Amino acid sequence: MIPFRDNIPSRSFPFITVSLITANVFVFFYELSLGSRSFERFIMHYGVVPTTVLAWPQSHIPFTAVALPFFTSMFLHGGWLHLIGNMWYLWIFGDNVEDRLGHFNYLLFYLLCGLGAGIVHTVLNSQTSVPSVGASGAIAGVLGAYVVSFPFARVLTLVPIFMFLQVIEIPAVLLLIFWFLMQFLYGTAALATTTANAGGVAWWAHVGGFVIGIILVGLFPGKDRARYGYSRYEKIVRITADDPRWEFPDAKFRDFNEKIILPGFVDTHVHLPQFAMMGVGEGELLTWLNTYTYPEEARFADPAYAEEISTTFFDELVANGTTTAAIYCSIHEPATDIAFIAARAKGVRAFIGKVMMDRNSPPGLMEDTERSIHDSVRLFEKWDNTDGGRLRYVFTPRFAASCSISLMHRVGQIARETGAFVQSHLAENVNEVRWIRDLFPDKPSYAGVYDDAGLLGARTIMAHCIHLSAEEINLLAKREVKIAFCPYSNQTLRSGTMPYRKLQDAGLMISLGTDIAGGPSLSMFEQMREAIRPTAMTPTEALYLATLAGARSLGISDHIGNFAAGKDADFIVVDVKPRRKAEEALSTLCLESDKKCVVEVYVRGNLMYF
Repeated sequence: MIPFRDNIPSRSFPFITVSLITANVFVFFYELSLGSRSFERFIMHYGVVPTTVLAWPQSHIPFTAVALPFFTSMFLHGGWLHLIGNMWYLWIFGDNVEDRLGHFNYLLFYLLCGLGAGIVHTVLNSQTSVPSVGASGAIAGVLGAYVVSFPFARVLTLVPIFMFLQVIEIPAVLLLIFWFLMQFLYGTAALATTTANAGGVAWWAHVGGFVIGIILVGLFPGKDRARYGYSRYEKIVRITADDPRWEFPDAKFRDFNEKIILPGFVDTHVHLPQFAMMGVGEGELLTWLNTYTYPEEARFADPAYAEEISTTFFDELVANGTTTAAIYCSIHEPATDIAFIAARAKGVRAFIGKVMMDRNSPPGLMEDTERSIHDSVRLFEKWDNTDGGRLRYVFTPRFAASCSISLMHRVGQIARETGAFVQSHLAENVNEVRWIRDLFPDKPSYAGVYDDAGLLGARTIMAHCIHLSAEEINLLAKREVKIAFCPYSNQTLRSGTMPYRKLQDAGLMISLGTDIAGGPSLSMFEQMREAIRPTAMTPTEALYLATLAGARSLGISDHIGNFAAGKDADFIVVDVKPRRKAEEALSTLCLESDKKCVVEVYVRGNLMYF
């Protein structure tokens, strides 16, 4: 198994890890510059030779000549694969352990693990006169520390499954324990064949380093471990003004001082394939779609590109404080599958759907109706309600103009039979509304098109809803349709302003969406600010739309959305100017905050961003 990356971001730049990698590479290139005899003398002098070590002090060799190689050997390597393998593991896992311990403590920890690994190797290979070199003993200690410090971390890994190689996300503990067991088994077998000239892999340096790392990491004070690991408890117990530490003596406590803790944001309308083009383009909706959006979404036919953007998208989503999102993908089934994998790896809650388009679409995005339905159903069966309910599938006919009535009827039927979620766009732009009237002259209205297809219901989320008639508003309210208000996008594309008060008075459930790339930001702080300006809603209302209203729209308000006892611990920590009153702080949050204010993000008590 070959790891590619873990899902724990570094809080600070890993100076020591980078410095160690640089030093190892520098020394290796120096080794390459030596002739064969000079190289052998260099390795014998600076590598650990068990027989030489154990012959001291009777051999009268100076102590420094015996002790120094235990440290210098950590920077020597016998070949390219030896160097690359060691440095790869150090790069993936070392940065988080450095975060955990702090720079200086991490360096000391690394050297002590290497020293201990060298001693274990020497004792168990006492008859060999072959020098031992390599950083693997010290790095094994880092791996042991990682297992203890980040027991719930996950790693994207190349895994052989039968005759095929697949890149999947697995628990880091599984990968590293498997690695340790392999070192132990090979090491045990090697003990039976050790001779005076035996060389090869220093298995017991790996085993010893790993065990020493597990032991040592608990002895180092480091930084607050809870800040870098995962919470033991996934649920909110209660909000209290009393000190609860006596009640939970084994719990780790964090003091955020004057920082503010908020429920995790819920974005109910966002386009993942448009992430790379945020802030690009001009013009109103239909021109913008054809000129900029569709060409970008067509690129998601390439799985490698889809994976690159999906991974970055979810990293940025969480960095903005959003822990739950309703997401549109492209028409491509593999790209949507990749988006689910990326969401699962990141740990967020995600309602994701493959966009469906079988008419009035560019050639690269035009689907066959049956294929579109088949692919969507297959994704629904694979992903809906997986990962403990964190991942849900949403059937996603893009909008009535790009979907045949046959496709929409089929989706409506499937939604009724399965209870699936549906998401689409409604009355975003005046020209769009006129186009729908021309396409469906026999229908009473834009909303009526969806209603006749059976798409309107309590599990339907319609984005925008700016240019609606009174009859359409009543129809949406009757069907209990949820509305995603996307104020920043509406302003950027000059679409108009959603009649917030009118829809609210009609009894409709409204939440906030970023709608990138129509909206140029994934920050829900910016959506709140843009919602307040044209509607005169209060900051309290705006925060409600960004949190609990979103949870209610997605049918998960019994799990997230506020700090009610028993709900999942999805929350963010933000740093803004201290205010005397809660009302003043809330105003600052909604009117002056952005991504830079987000300090930490938690999902189910698990630290996802810091």
